[in-house]
Amino acid sequence: MAQSAFVSGAHYVRAQQIRALVRADVDDALARRDVLLAPTTPIAATPLGQAETSIARVPANVRGSLLRFTRPFNFSGHPACSVPCGATGDGLPLGMQIVGRPFDEVTVLRVADAWQRATDWHTRRPPLGAEETA
Repeated sequence: MAQSAFVSGAHYVRAQQIRALVRADVDDALARRDVLLAPTTPIAATPLGQAETSIARVPANVRGSLLRFTRPFNFSGHPACSVPCGATGDGLPLGMQIVGRPFDEVTVLRVADAWQRATDWHTRRPPLGAEETA
């Protein structure tokens, strides 16, 4: 709340205009589809406390990287759900993001449920330490 004191009315209005444009772009992409499927993150899970990573050999902040693919739908207000869909060579989980039309959470959750019924990715667990990988 305190940070909002530094946002001017003009900046707020501009942000709402940009939000409307982003929402329209996503709505347009969903006009001919029930849902959009996308990676949840551009990186696999990182060790707890790790602050830096790299994407395509370019240094990147872990927090920003983990939010990179979900932020547009948080901003546009489209419902989205992430489900496990694979693993790295090291066994770290990878996620698939299911994005739906505004107020159509039911379809998003039905697709997520169908995916989990058809696969077993949600039951797998990554190795937690050297004792499990030995």
